[in-house]
Amino acid sequence: MHSLHLNEAYTQFFHYYDDAPLVIVNTRDIDVAANDLDYRRLVEFLINVKSGRHYYNPQYNPPS
Repeated sequence: MHSLHLNEAYTQFFHYYDDAPLVIVNTRDIDVAANDLDYRRLVEFLINVKSGRHYYNPQYNPPS
């Protein structure tokens, strides 16, 4: 039950947060800890964020 309240609190907080750039990262199809390319692509995206709310939603590209 506590995790549900925590999740709701985070959702509320970040829904209205605008004091600094905010990046929401979808990690479903990436692993930045184990995959260097995933990590580098995320860092590249982050470097270009200057203000506002941004969504990083990379598409899964299976190895050839």
